[in-house]
Amino acid sequence: MNGFLSNAHRFISPRPVFLIGTVSNNKHNIIPITNVTQISTEPSELIVSIYKEWETSSSLENLDHCTLSPLYEEYIEDGWKLGAKYSGWKYVEPEKKLESIETSIGIDNQTGLPYLQNKIPILFCKIIKKLDYSSDHNLFVLRPYKYISENGLEEHEVKNPDLNKIVFQVIQGVFGISIRKNKKLEYYK
Repeated sequence: MNGFLSNAHRFISPRPVFLIGTVSNNKHNIIPITNVTQISTEPSELIVSIYKEWETSSSLENLDHCTLSPLYEEYIEDGWKLGAKYSGWKYVEPEKKLESIETSIGIDNQTGLPYLQNKIPILFCKIIKKLDYSSDHNLFVLRPYKYISENGLEEHEVKNPDLNKIVFQVIQGVFGISIRKNKKLEYYK
């Protein structure tokens, strides 16, 4: 396929950028991705699409959990470094790649998963379905079960419907304000 149809993904660009964190063979990795959407609100579920040739895809195939967070504008340079294979930034091994960014990396005590610690919310997700169909990407259905708020200090165990509000805010890039109801969401309590 050539021409527009071979680049149809550009038709829906620009898209929000998210960071997905994985660990494989004791190697932590975080990469930026744009193929993320919410597919259910009850229960809250997301789907991500990852290029099959990337280490992250093979890691997710062998994991039960991952982290997911939005990439805020002030961390764009870190995003370029974390996405070195795609962005063209000088590629280094994942450990060195994580060391090369300005932002501190946190490691979850329960799962060993990495995440950025600087003022961005982090969703901790259980991988509930792994889909491989004849394309160049794998699909992973995620169910968030925990998050760290954007202040980076408080860890919250959440249940529906609070989780639906948080997922909506993370996916839409809107924190504290609900577009649907046009009022402040109280999810920090």
